[in-house]
Amino acid sequence: MLNNDSRTIAMKTSFTLILAYILVVSTMYSQGTWVLQNRYPTADDIYAIDWVTATNGTAVGASGLILRTSDGGFTWTRQVSTVSGDLYGVDFTNSNTGTVVGADGIILRTVDGGEKWIQQISRSTAYLSSVSFSDTNTGTVVGNKGTILRTSDGGETWNDQSVGGIDLFNSVHFVNNNVGTIVGSSNNAGIILRTDNGGETWTSYSDSLDNLEDVFMTSQSSAIAIGMRGTILRTSDAGQSWNNVPSNSYGFLRDVQFFGILTGVVVGESGLLQTVDGGASWRQVPVDFQESFYSVSFVDVNNGIAVGSNGIIIKTTDGGHTWNKMSKGVNGNLNDIGFADADNGIAVGEGGFILTTTNGGGTWSVQNSGTTVNLSGISFIDKNFATMVGSRGLILRSTDGGIEWSSLTSGVIYNLSDVYFINVNIGIAVGEQGAVLYTTNGGQNWVPQASEVLSNLNDVVLFDADSGIIVGGSGVILRTTNGGAVWQRISIGTKNWIGGVSFSNASVGTAVGLLVILRTTDAGVTWEPQTPLSPFGDYFAVSDLDPGRTTVVGGSGIIVHTEDSGTTWEEQISGTSQQLRGICSAGSNNLYAVGTRGTILHAVSAPTSVKENPINKELNLSHNYPNPSSSETTFQFSVVEPFPTVIDVVDALGTTMNTVVNEYLPIGNYERIVDTRTLTSGVYFFRLNNGNVHAVSRFMVVR
Repeated sequence: MLNNDSRTIAMKTSFTLILAYILVVSTMYSQGTWVLQNRYPTADDIYAIDWVTATNGTAVGASGLILRTSDGGFTWTRQVSTVSGDLYGVDFTNSNTGTVVGADGIILRTVDGGEKWIQQISRSTAYLSSVSFSDTNTGTVVGNKGTILRTSDGGETWNDQSVGGIDLFNSVHFVNNNVGTIVGSSNNAGIILRTDNGGETWTSYSDSLDNLEDVFMTSQSSAIAIGMRGTILRTSDAGQSWNNVPSNSYGFLRDVQFFGILTGVVVGESGLLQTVDGGASWRQVPVDFQESFYSVSFVDVNNGIAVGSNGIIIKTTDGGHTWNKMSKGVNGNLNDIGFADADNGIAVGEGGFILTTTNGGGTWSVQNSGTTVNLSGISFIDKNFATMVGSRGLILRSTDGGIEWSSLTSGVIYNLSDVYFINVNIGIAVGEQGAVLYTTNGGQNWVPQASEVLSNLNDVVLFDADSGIIVGGSGVILRTTNGGAVWQRISIGTKNWIGGVSFSNASVGTAVGLLVILRTTDAGVTWEPQTPLSPFGDYFAVSDLDPGRTTVVGGSGIIVHTEDSGTTWEEQISGTSQQLRGICSAGSNNLYAVGTRGTILHAVSAPTSVKENPINKELNLSHNYPNPSSSETTFQFSVVEPFPTVIDVVDALGTTMNTVVNEYLPIGNYERIVDTRTLTSGVYFFRLNNGNVHAVSRFMVVR
């Protein structure tokens, strides 16, 4: 419960990898089993789009997001990018062949419409902001620090054409293999470069006092450049002169695209602009959207798609005169969620935001809470009776499943973080400065209890009228066995913030927080730290499905799961980079998680029992040679299921450093050689995913 208070590593294309692997537990809560129920197709920022045919388009964005449409933008599928860095540019030369670029030198390539994305070797750690291909093989990528990369073989090799003394290149566009333009910023002023020989030489122009964000060439001699403070520059003499064009906008213009030489659209922070005379004049397009727009792409003179912040996707079919919203769902930060049964659930959030469902999340409806204060916790007893708490001592109660809410008197002005009822009468609420309130009459009266701490209390669980656990800031875990007459502080060996707690029965439970997952098997008397393989960070909420199965959610869309009482953990793909603040179960096999920007996730598949990998049952590091490694190491691995094989290099904290295998391989045994020269000294792991098989193998780098 939340209180309201790669890098790219140059890996040889001819590498091998042996995972004579450490056997790791496999569950069905893996890739593809978490489904976004609100904010379709994503709540994450979308930074770029390329609509290449009447039906096919690809959009990219935050935290490795790649979306694909095959029906002109009506529906979208999230593709596996195998990277976690932000992606800023995308360019397809046909419906199957495309390239994506992003942070930390990321370059991804597909030749099958995104069914597989292969990471290419850029030999750069720059922020790569834009990509332009003039044919299937010939392309240019630009980024910060004056980075310019050029390929003539579809990205098999990238040659460095970088220019020193430049702060940032934001955009590149080639009209053919030889003629191209780059725009960006240097020394807080706009910069324009042009080449007529495929990048062998570049001519510099600096006709803008404002940073330039994007450029589009309508012909070898004509181009439009846009940027900050509504800047629009136009050339018709191959860049010899650039003329300022009034935009009637003072906002940050992000992207421009033309279809033909007359019709063009600009998008940015303040909406959309349109021209029908080749950019000589522009008009503001009236749209009723609050989001910022980052990219626009037209497939013909009439049909275009624009994308932007909060996952917004809009479409025009009349050349940009009118736009319709294609993305769906309501926006608002959600803090907690509760289900009374498999069908009836309530999610609550900031600004009095309430969503309800009566069909297991198939649809979510906005309800009027009667307040604009932040709502932080919800307790749902049955399909009618629910209680929620929030800022300034707010307690609201519903007896009709969340449609109508009435205010209860808490007697405090502190922000309340969570509430827990064991039946319609007995409940408890906790909040700031150690606040604990207890009721035995359904919230008609609340009695303060002495917690003896001043830390903010974040989450609470009651086992019965006498026993319960509270967690909070500064490593606080409190325990009572006498109805709260005395709350005993339990020593857990950390002062870290504890944000969530869950019990599967009166003895077995889990508490989570900043860099910590704790487990108890004696009703909270003692707690033992857990060490999941996945990256440590802010864990906000936890759900114990049964004594062996636990799921934890947190910042940046992280979800980790154990099937064996915490002995091993698996990082699950949430499909979002949003902060996940709350989680609950609806029965033994359904999980729901909520977070920022209206994110609601549902785990649609129940975990199955632990199964063993039938191949490579013994750890055999003798195949890893040399180990430790100083320059390269050879590994072997086996593909045992007819699914894509993905192998990541992760550090000791579980942070993905790079993806070294990402392809469909026939069942069998393989070898790869991995270049480790760019890794610092330390312990690393190879992490393999092949269908429902998951495994890791440890190796060391010594300098």
